[in-house]
Amino acid sequence: MCIYLATESAAAEKKPIVQTTKGRVAGRRIEHQIGSVTAFFGIPYARAPKGDLRFVGPKPAQPWTGVRDAGKPGPSCHQSMDKLKQLYPAEELSKLSFDEDCLNLNVFIPGVGDIGDKDPLAVMVWFAGRTLDTAAPNMEQPYALSSRGNIVVVTVNYRVGVLGYYTSGTDTVRGNLAFLDQQMALRWVQDNIEKFSGDKRRVTIAGEEAGARAVSLHVISPTSTGLFSKAISFGAAMTQKYVPRPENVTKLSAAFAKSIGCYRSEPTDIVKCIRNKSVKEITSVEVTFPVVVDGIFLTDDPYQLWNGSIASPVNYLIGCTNYVLAIDRAKKARTNAPKMTYPEVRPYIKWIMEAEGYPPNTTDDGKAVYWAVEDQYFPFFSNEAAIFNGFVKIRIDTDCAAPAARIASFMLAANRKTYLYEFERRSSRQAARGLIAMAPAWYAIGNVDMANASLVDPKDAQLSDDIITMISTFVRRGFPIWVDRKASPPQTKMWPVFDPRNDQSYAALNVDFDVHDFRTRPKSRAMSFWNILLPALVDQIKMAPEPSTVVIKSNEDMIFNKRTMMYILIFLVVLCIVLFFGMLGGFFLCYDARRQLKTKKKYKEEEENKYSETIDY
Repeated sequence: MCIYLATESAAAEKKPIVQTTKGRVAGRRIEHQIGSVTAFFGIPYARAPKGDLRFVGPKPAQPWTGVRDAGKPGPSCHQSMDKLKQLYPAEELSKLSFDEDCLNLNVFIPGVGDIGDKDPLAVMVWFAGRTLDTAAPNMEQPYALSSRGNIVVVTVNYRVGVLGYYTSGTDTVRGNLAFLDQQMALRWVQDNIEKFSGDKRRVTIAGEEAGARAVSLHVISPTSTGLFSKAISFGAAMTQKYVPRPENVTKLSAAFAKSIGCYRSEPTDIVKCIRNKSVKEITSVEVTFPVVVDGIFLTDDPYQLWNGSIASPVNYLIGCTNYVLAIDRAKKARTNAPKMTYPEVRPYIKWIMEAEGYPPNTTDDGKAVYWAVEDQYFPFFSNEAAIFNGFVKIRIDTDCAAPAARIASFMLAANRKTYLYEFERRSSRQAARGLIAMAPAWYAIGNVDMANASLVDPKDAQLSDDIITMISTFVRRGFPIWVDRKASPPQTKMWPVFDPRNDQSYAALNVDFDVHDFRTRPKSRAMSFWNILLPALVDQIKMAPEPSTVVIKSNEDMIFNKRTMMYILIFLVVLCIVLFFGMLGGFFLCYDARRQLKTKKKYKEEEENKYSETIDY
């Protein structure tokens, strides 16, 4: 990690010390080419979630005596190293430490002067995480974002993978522990950030990929209300019409328990067994538990919460990129161009249909939707390169483009503003590091390498400055701005609001960003397909809606209904028997009548023959 290459300030002989609600912490002053900050690392915001606290919501951190050393990063949360190695170089990962006692955060304050001399600054809380199984905030150094943007930046370690999303399928463990960790960190910010020169009334939550989805869920979670005032999502958001309940994940929970030798008849016994297993045993299993409607953090399907009374209506900055998740499949490439077969894609289409609330493709209604999706993204089943491109496109559209348009509509109804961008820059440095999907975030959060001219194109360094300006202005003022570098001198100008009712203006971020890069109707075909065409198709085929109310009857009514149904069933059985034998009797009567008719006809013919013979003689 480049953090260790940064130099201590000459003024750092006296370490900066801050009094938190749990005790004093001593940070350090860091001077770096990309920006100087005062940093506090590894501050605990919750107790260690181990032993009996494993799979339990976070508990407030315990107080300590003396001065706690916050001069170096604390432990990261345990996770799949195989998946993490796909995102970061092995030599950088080797500098991380992992422990269950990982619920800590880092605070970065611009400059190296005395903390008490600063006016309250706007705050950005960063939720790292590419997937539900990985998050490594200690790998990111937001020195430039904090110092150049003049904001306080907080990065949060939280549980991921099985430890962060496991559900027993019952009330024993409801799931979504990662989001509860994030909430606890946000409460810590409300209680302590003023001591770090932060303004608790101006807190923006931000994240990329899985972290971005978390941001969108905090906006609609009733238990996150009042913890932030703005939101930023890099590359994804959740507006699905269906998210599983814990009881829908029972089979997955049972399979996981069985894989580590903890399958029991009672859920409480299963959880007790898993708590006694080592972290290595738990994280070695290849399983991903989904986000669930737990009834606490998430009280309903995301679409219903967005479409209802939004818990935290805030100004929202959302961005998509052309290369989201492409790196996840790059290792499957069999040539220079990544390829996929259609059988690899089919399960994902089924998952999308379920998440969007459409019926399975085994039904007539579901087949119509399924075929429409196929026709939109996979018209050529035999072209593996085209299939890969279709896969990347459908991920971008369903993870970001369509949700962004929905959120803009919902926020507009709540009298809030949404700003949208599309990231278009693909640098050779990104491709080398495997950070394609993290592009915009990398330019602002993980950009320590911007100081190395041998690794970075000067245009990338300029774009980094523009993105830092975009983010920090939004954090401070609630709207982003752009720098018109072609003007003399360069001027800053405001972005247009994304209005789904009108021209749908958005910014196309690239290395030559200027006024001409404010465009209209981003990914209009994708947004129309998911938000207009498919719902209209479902209405057209008259898919039966779920009942909006459920009538609960008394026990007497239920008994009466059972008796009534039994009598009706007996009557129908008797009726069927009568009809059957009636039809059978009718058949025999008809058969006998026809037999008698044939006999009479034969007898008549014989008599006529005899009569004819008599006449001839």
